Amino acid sequence: MIFVFDEDKTMMILDDIEEVRKECEGIDVEEGVFLFFNENGYSLNPKIMSPTKRQKILGKIELIESGKYQLCQVGNPNFQNILKQLKNVVGLKPNKHFSSLDEVKRFLKYKVSKI
Repeated sequence: MIFVFDEDKTMMILDDIEEVRKECEGIDVEEGVFLFFNENGYSLNPKIMSPTKRQKILGKIELIESGKYQLCQVGNPNFQNILKQLKNVVGLKPNKHFSSLDEVKRFLKYKVSKI
């Protein structure tokens, strides 16, 4: 499970990197639109495998091919960082794991209590 915080103050809960890639375009990931954490409290930093390609056609129309990326676990688990990000969230996108932000908070607080 991957927690994705969008700069628009919404949050997504996604199953794996494949689902993340479907929901989070490489160009946006490169621009830092999202923050990623896994269910074990680790920050996940994007590693760009191939950058976004931009091409102009007829000097006016820009074609963009989104880059490819991986998510790399870094640092130590820190659920407090996730809870801190959660304070700014105003909406949870529909997902199969949690029906509300309160449920997400309870889950994270439970994880903190197990450390």
